[in-house]
Amino acid sequence: MRAPRLPVLRPRLRGLHRPREHHRHFQADAAGAPLRPPLLGPGADGRADHGDAAGDPGGPRCRRLPRRHPPLHPDAGRARDGFGDADDLLARPLRGGAGAPGRVPAHLRDEVDPQLNDPALKLLYEVPGLPVAFLPPPLGELHGGELGFRSPILYANFVTSLDGVTAISPLEPGQGGLISGGAPADRFLMGLLRSFAEVVVIGAGTLRAEERHLWTAERVYPPAVEAFGELRESLGLPPGPRLAVVSASGNVDPELPALAGGLILTTEAGASRLGGELPAGVKVVSLGGGALLDARAVVSALRAEGHRTILSEGGPHFFGDLLAAGLVDELFLTLSPVLAGRERSSAQVGLVEGVSLLPSIQRRGRLLSVRRAAEHLFLRYSLA
Repeated sequence: MRAPRLPVLRPRLRGLHRPREHHRHFQADAAGAPLRPPLLGPGADGRADHGDAAGDPGGPRCRRLPRRHPPLHPDAGRARDGFGDADDLLARPLRGGAGAPGRVPAHLRDEVDPQLNDPALKLLYEVPGLPVAFLPPPLGELHGGELGFRSPILYANFVTSLDGVTAISPLEPGQGGLISGGAPADRFLMGLLRSFAEVVVIGAGTLRAEERHLWTAERVYPPAVEAFGELRESLGLPPGPRLAVVSASGNVDPELPALAGGLILTTEAGASRLGGELPAGVKVVSLGGGALLDARAVVSALRAEGHRTILSEGGPHFFGDLLAAGLVDELFLTLSPVLAGRERSSAQVGLVEGVSLLPSIQRRGRLLSVRRAAEHLFLRYSLA
């Protein structure tokens, strides 16, 4: 047995705190007033392992995503033999106007790595022999090298969390920034991809969710407006890409500014509904008398309009239809460092929704390039 020892007084530095115990450790609280409300000790609400701690709900450590479940969009339960009104989720966060994005909650912005403010991408890997086009010096430096596309091509652009979530709340604007973290590098790449596009195709649901948005490069990344314009001029393209909206029902607000000079792909019933309501310069193309629209018919209509370089910014269901039909040539995928998680009844969605690929449909990506900005990875895949 050991002889008892006198207690040793240890010096303590002011302002230095011990690391907090993990909230999963079941332990009793010491006597006296606690430093913070208990999670699993006396006074906890008794729910399983993740109960809310009592305390000021407005405190910075008590903010959390809302627990309400957003409504499922109208196409959620239908058979995937085509798409209807394309009330799809956003492929990525959009911005309603110029300036710093306001969609990342303040308590998340405070914890963001300062490197996230740097829009420059660093090249980590790239296969040789990819097409290249002239990039004005600011764009080439920010992108970490050249970029180009073969023609014709259809390419898609998405951002996902580490666990594969692309959207938190269906058809609710302002939620996508939780996935991307509002990273300037992600917004820059989004603008660069739009600069190459002759047409940007989206679903009607995406349009309704972002009514103030314009699908142009400078809208999403204003600092490079002059360089984007110089790039489009060198490619022989007009100042901005044309917007194509897919809507089987024709339920489109004709007053939205994004529709100026745009194209609406719809059914015969949808075309009748639109009638003469749309402003001058907007073209309506009917793709048949059925209730749903076929992905091949949509792309064929865009080709018939003379568009050879097509950028898809529709959501996971629209992307799934294009994939199943073998129409996507390349995918630009931004991998954000956040983890979104899912509840059992969650409406959060992944990259591909509404269509089952394996085992009957084989779609495999070939990695073309990898770039990095802070903790974000920017992947380019060939799907052809």
